[in-house]
Amino acid sequence: MKMHIRVELAPSIGEAHTQDQLTLLCWIKMNENMVPVLIAAIVFSFVSFSVYLKYKTTQMKLGFDKGSEAVLHENEKRKAKVGELEKRAQVVEAIVTDDKARLHNEINALA
Repeated sequence: MKMHIRVELAPSIGEAHTQDQLTLLCWIKMNENMVPVLIAAIVFSFVSFSVYLKYKTTQMKLGFDKGSEAVLHENEKRKAKVGELEKRAQVVEAIVTDDKARLHNEINALA
């Protein structure tokens, strides 16, 4: 896809434009249409960077940057709690599926 640009300049009397000057003038004219796009890109970049800085500041306030050990410790506590709850669920499941006599004896033993 070729793009043809026609530049009509009226040089002053006795003055001729060089090819470099024409190229520069064409580049400036084409980029006038890009000004809104550039403004939008700059605003988007600024907003994105502001959101990123707010995110990092919040992380630092909460101590996640230097507190990854605390997060790992919390995960270990939760895994232990889940294991304990799984054991309890197995006991309840065993009680529910056993026969009535054994169920009665286990309930009395718990009381």
